[in-house]
Amino acid sequence: MDFGGEHFAVAHKLAPTEFWPAQLLSKEEFAAEVAKALSELPADMQRDLRGVPVAAEDLPSSTDLTSGDPPLSPAILGLFRGPPLGEACTPAGHPPCRSVALYRRNLSRVAKTREELLKQIRLTLHHEIGHLRGEDDLELAARGLE
Repeated sequence: MDFGGEHFAVAHKLAPTEFWPAQLLSKEEFAAEVAKALSELPADMQRDLRGVPVAAEDLPSSTDLTSGDPPLSPAILGLFRGPPLGEACTPAGHPPCRSVALYRRNLSRVAKTREELLKQIRLTLHHEIGHLRGEDDLELAARGLE
């Protein structure tokens, strides 16, 4: 996906507050920021994530987008896969029965600055941990984790 194309440049020039350049970190930088966010989580969240892989991915796969009904938006920032804690799960399975993905390219599009991007990575991680804990989107939105 080209973030710096000719059409974007024109749109940015005409409406810079609506079309800002993506804050796209390299794959390595993004993975490092996700790892840092994980290390800064409170102990109870780190405990809940024990054995749950958290991956830094570029974009959601079509399988992930179409795994539910209705299908998910391709612009999702993250995804919790699997049943919430407390529900049956076979941890040794492949793929693992529970996992979290944070989407590098989608997150880069929602942030106007690097600081906003780093904050959004943490917010998205907390949101997905909420799903791991069994909260739905309405409950998460009520807690400011939308």
